[in-house]
Amino acid sequence: MTAESKTIEESGRVSSDSLSTDLAAGLSAELRMQHFFPRGEGSLSPLVSIRGVEPLSKIIIRIAEEDDAGRRELVKFFGCNKLPLNNKYVASTVSVAGVSLAGILLWLGPNEYMYRVSTEDYVDSEVSADFSNELLAGLEKVLVGGHVSRHVSFVDVSDYYAVVRVSGARARRVLQKNCPLDLHARAFVAGDCGQSVYGKSSILLSCASANTFAVQVRISMSGYLWELLKFSTISESC
Repeated sequence: MTAESKTIEESGRVSSDSLSTDLAAGLSAELRMQHFFPRGEGSLSPLVSIRGVEPLSKIIIRIAEEDDAGRRELVKFFGCNKLPLNNKYVASTVSVAGVSLAGILLWLGPNEYMYRVSTEDYVDSEVSADFSNELLAGLEKVLVGGHVSRHVSFVDVSDYYAVVRVSGARARRVLQKNCPLDLHARAFVAGDCGQSVYGKSSILLSCASANTFAVQVRISMSGYLWELLKFSTISESC
């Protein structure tokens, strides 16, 4: 037993539950502040740029396919025309805590979606640090509190994933080097997304435009992904 833990135990003023909560809150805050990719551009080729994206919020939502009422409420809450179809994403605008932010709602599976927004697009906005918590509270109020759906779950995974933006004339070639998805310009277009691998890391890849992509990866694999992308980018400068 360390001196610190012994002091806490002997004081009798901190319960294990409250200590766990404090540690979790501290870890969450620390993770939110970290950049898991180097700051600034990672362009090692005039034709390809890689850049880490600082996350604001990522929420995974699961809802039963037969839950029509709940699905209608999700569409209204996320401000989109409809829920995304297979391997697609749709634009979304959510107003929470007095802040209205645009993001995307991605299809992950037949009854699973991810809402994602990043601060890089809203650097001039005054965004609440508790945006994810407010978002979860809003979802709970609409779907659970309103007794609309009993077949829904939503989980904050903001601190679990990191995102890197790959762009440029040869962005597709860099991604194709280590990803088995068909990334031909006619096969993977703006609004498409897909779960796959890059090298040995599991990823969620989405296409924002002809030459701009977002690669989402578990934070524990972010360093590996960055180095592999960097190596693939260097070869494009030859």
